[in-house]
Amino acid sequence: MYLISRSIDPLLGVFTGFLSFYLNETHPKTYREEPDRLISLIKWKLDQRRLSTQNDDNNDSDLNDLIQQFNNTK
Repeated sequence: MYLISRSIDPLLGVFTGFLSFYLNETHPKTYREEPDRLISLIKWKLDQRRLSTQNDDNNDSDLNDLIQQFNNTK
């Protein structure tokens, strides 16, 4: 019995968490408008991260150009 409860307890906890999240997001009493829902916030955060990495890539290419110009002047 100990081994069964040891393996099922984490699964039950994860299932309960997902169920409570789903009920919280879809219940009419606690329903949130689209900009405040978790899925919308995750999409926004991923877009911000993608833009940030694109800007970092552009900055790295500018730095590489400057290094090449400096090396060519020597």
